[in-house]
Amino acid sequence: MAQGKNMAQGGTKALVPSGFKINRIEIQRHDGNEKANRDIAPLITDFEIVESLYSSTIIARFSVKDAANLIEEFPIIGQEKLLVELEREEHETGVTKELSLNMVITEYPLFNRPEDIPNLSVYKFVAVSEHSYNSGFLKLSRAFNKNFRDEIKKIFIEDLKFDESKIEEGTKITTSANGIIPSIPPLNAIEYFRARSCDSDGAPLFVYQTIDGKLHLKTLTDFIESDTYGIYRDSKHFKQEAFTLADYKERQSKLVDITSRLGFARGFQAQRGAFASKLETVDLSTKTFTNNIYSYNIEEKTLAKNKPYSTKFEVDETQLEKLYDSHIDRVSVNSKAYGDNVFNANKIRVDHEQKQRAYLEGMETMSHDIEIYGDFSFNPGKKIELEIPKAVDPVAQSKVTNSDKSETLDKLLSGQYIVIAVQHKFRNDEYYITAKVKRDSFEVGFA
Repeated sequence: MAQGKNMAQGGTKALVPSGFKINRIEIQRHDGNEKANRDIAPLITDFEIVESLYSSTIIARFSVKDAANLIEEFPIIGQEKLLVELEREEHETGVTKELSLNMVITEYPLFNRPEDIPNLSVYKFVAVSEHSYNSGFLKLSRAFNKNFRDEIKKIFIEDLKFDESKIEEGTKITTSANGIIPSIPPLNAIEYFRARSCDSDGAPLFVYQTIDGKLHLKTLTDFIESDTYGIYRDSKHFKQEAFTLADYKERQSKLVDITSRLGFARGFQAQRGAFASKLETVDLSTKTFTNNIYSYNIEEKTLAKNKPYSTKFEVDETQLEKLYDSHIDRVSVNSKAYGDNVFNANKIRVDHEQKQRAYLEGMETMSHDIEIYGDFSFNPGKKIELEIPKAVDPVAQSKVTNSDKSETLDKLLSGQYIVIAVQHKFRNDEYYITAKVKRDSFEVGFA
């Protein structure tokens, strides 16, 4: 792959945000012979790096056109590591961003040799973070009795040898319990603890890695209370002179494309326990049965501080937040298993599961798939704002001044969103991002 388009000749300065420079994409041999490592950047036709709130590892996919017989001469045997180094200066801002990833290649899923070009091999390979690869070869079987956040950190640092300095924590996690990890891989154990973890407001925990190599342990509260990373506007016009700094900044805030998954499926959300639910609990120690009733009460903790549904709408003369039988779960606890003051993990379900579900299902209120110009710092967990114009004459829209802008926005679709997943795509020597963004409430209230 050549140096990205729209880069200053021979340098690292990007003239538009789709520009980037590959310093090297180095494939490393199975035997650790550093002198034999190869920079395969010229053989790469395109690649993408994927990060998500729901993944504790990043995943990279590469496409190769090999006319140098790399497979045999290197050789490639399925036990290679990969070093990726990218860089760019953000036009004339003085800001330089670098990306350095150490990964392990997991598979080569596709291979082909075109009939009309017999000396060319075409193949793809997939790489993941080293800690993710290593997890598949370990099994954990031990007791736990700490705060779940500390248990997650212990697994990353002690078992997976992850660099502690690259772990970023947010709001403190309040959940803890006693129990046993039942001989499962480290990442499975981490998911066990993560799924049962929340902060004092009941907001769920996310454990995810971003392309800067950092690992994040943050709750939905952290995302909602964070500063807005950027404002992105759906506009078809450019107002600035091409390749100027003003043009660069305009492109940075522009939605190249947007596809909306409006959802508006309040009935399905309600059936999954977003607004009301029931948790039936049997305590084996005391032989007691309890009905735990939940009714939606987290609107003050949402992005827009509004309920995502109308309380005036009724099903059989009952509001959505009182349809407790719409979602019923059952759980057994053993309150005396560890004495009077220590509990097993099922007690956490009783205390927090219903509210956690409300938070998670609330994030299905509205979502968009957006495409923007490349940005190494645009990652999952960031809070952004979308400005989506009303359906008006585009010529008239282009003449709107900043003072009148709010009157031209679609107030139902516009507003704050959380970035859920990001694909950093490097194709045709240009860098773009495709991302999924979601939110849990509307800017306009109608409860």
